[in-house]
Amino acid sequence: MISKRMGPAFIFTCMVLAAFITGAGCISQPTDQGNPSLTATESPTPTTQATGAQSILKGIPWELVSYDSGRIAQESVTLGSTVTARFEAGGILHGSSGCNQYSASYETKGSTLLISTPQHTRIRCHSPPGVESQEKAYLIDLEKVRTFSIDGDILRLSDDAGRVVLLFRRGEIPPGIAGISWKTWHLSSYRDDSGIVVGIQDSMVMTTRFLDGTISGFSGCNCYLGQYQEDGGAMEIKDLVATDMNCRNGTLMGAERAFLSNLKGTTAYIQSDDRLLLVNDRGDSLLTYDTKAVFP
Repeated sequence: MISKRMGPAFIFTCMVLAAFITGAGCISQPTDQGNPSLTATESPTPTTQATGAQSILKGIPWELVSYDSGRIAQESVTLGSTVTARFEAGGILHGSSGCNQYSASYETKGSTLLISTPQHTRIRCHSPPGVESQEKAYLIDLEKVRTFSIDGDILRLSDDAGRVVLLFRRGEIPPGIAGISWKTWHLSSYRDDSGIVVGIQDSMVMTTRFLDGTISGFSGCNCYLGQYQEDGGAMEIKDLVATDMNCRNGTLMGAERAFLSNLKGTTAYIQSDDRLLLVNDRGDSLLTYDTKAVFP
């Protein structure tokens, strides 16, 4: 039986998150807020590494190795923190900036990569020391990016002077991990308010990730965070909080509301290979996902 007790530290975190989300959503099919756009007059010449690299760039979990801190040399990621980036096929970049969840829109053409001003949740983090200053520098560095190159498992993002500002490595799955953890689950269908199971539109991106008791992801317009417990197929999802961006798309916002409501109503899950089904206490299908491993 799943315990109903939720850790006070997590509840406090949710309260802080709820207090700080004042309209700046985590992901909202974001629009560019200052970076130049790729135009027909731009014709960047793809390097050997960039040829076909756009497809390699997308759908891969990249983990930050070093960043431009504004000092003379690049700095390694703070010990005890993890910064990630994942470029989705729909032009959405999202991940963890070490303390908060963030998102931005991006454009690619050849080896050119432009990233909009990131939106992010606003949790305060004091541990490990230096994680907040690292996060600030990382989010600034994302906007500096103008080109990218991939060399094996290494991703380099460079500024307009050709200087590498962010260095990533391809993530690796820890040994022995199985089940629903360490995967990004992509929603394929959901139960709407009338009880009908409908597929999501191709333009929509909705994801869920389960890791160490924390559930997080992208609900189509906003970022969300909560806690889950699972035991032998039973599941409880509680204390969901989300950013509060209005995407001005009635269909998308309706799907997002149904998605988050279904998460709260989940009492069990069924996993089969790369498919995940969340159901309620009546056995009704609420959410259906498919996935590739987060660390393929």
